[in-house]
Amino acid sequence: MVLNINKAYEDFFEYRVNEYFTKRITNELGITDAQNSIGILKFSSAKATNEIVPMPIFTPGANGIDILVYNLDRTINQFAKGDSRWKTNDYKITRLLEPVQKNGGEMKYYLPKGVSTLPFFPPAIIEAYEQKTSIPILFLTEGYFKAFKASMHGIFCIGLPSITCMKDKETGGIFPDILKLISTCKVDKIVWLVDGDCRNISTKDISNKIDLAKRPNQFFNTVSTFTELLSSLPNINKYFAHINTYNLEAKPKGLDDLLCALPNEIDAIVKDFYTFDKIKAGKYESDYIIKFDVTHTTGKIYKYFLLHDVVEFYLHHVVHREDLKGTVFNYKGTMYQYNEADGKCEIKVPADASLYFRVGDDYHEYVEIPNQYQTLERTFHKRSSATIKQDHGVKIFNHIPKYKAFCNVPSHTAYSRVINSCFNLYFPFEHEPEEGD
Repeated sequence: MVLNINKAYEDFFEYRVNEYFTKRITNELGITDAQNSIGILKFSSAKATNEIVPMPIFTPGANGIDILVYNLDRTINQFAKGDSRWKTNDYKITRLLEPVQKNGGEMKYYLPKGVSTLPFFPPAIIEAYEQKTSIPILFLTEGYFKAFKASMHGIFCIGLPSITCMKDKETGGIFPDILKLISTCKVDKIVWLVDGDCRNISTKDISNKIDLAKRPNQFFNTVSTFTELLSSLPNINKYFAHINTYNLEAKPKGLDDLLCALPNEIDAIVKDFYTFDKIKAGKYESDYIIKFDVTHTTGKIYKYFLLHDVVEFYLHHVVHREDLKGTVFNYKGTMYQYNEADGKCEIKVPADASLYFRVGDDYHEYVEIPNQYQTLERTFHKRSSATIKQDHGVKIFNHIPKYKAFCNVPSHTAYSRVINSCFNLYFPFEHEPEEGD
């Protein structure tokens, strides 16, 4: 009976995956079987030589849509299957049918363990590279579906697995295949394109007093990383751009959403994406996209994400988030509340107060100390009240958390830093547990 129930569930999940595949790939993105194919270089034992074999790029998988990831030379990286070094699989990542919660966020994609993240090259880019076709303007974006959809309509675009995966782990620089493409296809302009909600803050972050500047700052950091990675290529002009989501009725967030939502305007969209002669004072805004020239500086982007001034940050976001109005909110670690009378954000709890705590009569400061592996380890050391006062002033003592005593209560599943007004010396489990032997 158990086997029958399990089999029924597996069949139902497979049905849902196939349904999801048809909905996403065929119906929404409009990808045909002919387009969903790439010639891959494979060794033929029968012919004792390499030959080009057509393979599907997107396929229904066990947990969602499997995406074949290949290199610029049409080869596929292999990774060990399970614990065996003799059994290997082609490198694929999976767009999960059912995203999972991990590290406080939602994981939508699954990558094989022990393999490096790689960029995704749509077939049009592979062909341009092989034929040495000029690509004067190249887009980089987060998401393989977005890059593929863009290439279907003549936008040369490379997909990255996430906004934080721009670097090759081995070299610490931009991915070697991207460098090859830039050189071979004589790329002149490179655009880092992100979703239109890049400046947004969430209701959850407001209510949980999470740093509201954290998400915008992450996007700003990607712009900084982007420009730094390309700094060794002095002849390349660099741009940051995002979809002009809130200017459009359908509110398309990503590049694929934009192209799917406005099928009758695709020619205008593509033309707009390739328009650079209208950039004035480093910025260009149209119905579909907002672009910035970041070739020489990213200072304007720091201000665009409102990371330079807490009052401007608040006044911008309170228009879109009414739940922010009148609340105490976290901005760069400091707790503020906006004063309507004088138009200023008053400090309620300074950020530096979170660096200290008092147990009994003794003050302690969190510090990060390098270990023998040059990795920073967070710990704490005693500090006198005189030292803290000298560094931060007397008002900080009103905000430093206070505990009655130390305790040591281990837990990997229900960890708590504070137990019965005592400071727990046991550190939280830093790894992500998974089922296994």
